[in-house]
Amino acid sequence: MTWQDILQKAPSLTDEDEIEIAEMMKFKNISREEAERKHRQKTNKLGSRNKAVGRFAKSAEKKLIGNQKEIAGQAPPKDEITGEDFKVLRDKKKPKRRSAFTQED
Repeated sequence: MTWQDILQKAPSLTDEDEIEIAEMMKFKNISREEAERKHRQKTNKLGSRNKAVGRFAKSAEKKLIGNQKEIAGQAPPKDEITGEDFKVLRDKKKPKRRSAFTQED
């Protein structure tokens, strides 16, 4: 799907939008299409896109497999891999060192 298709299905622009696009064209020295695309992205006034199908569609639920489940299970949340999981794993790996200067009785 091209930008022309998206812009054709997009909601209409207000007079304020048109003024901002004209200013963008003037000061940034870009084409009308590029200025309108940037403005629509900024204001979230894009048209609807066709949803991806098949292997390109993102799963609604992320599924962890194999060792990913083991990593995610280290710290909450258990269904998502976060920095905390890796922190727990690092702490498990490090041996506790004793200082040579402390005395044990």
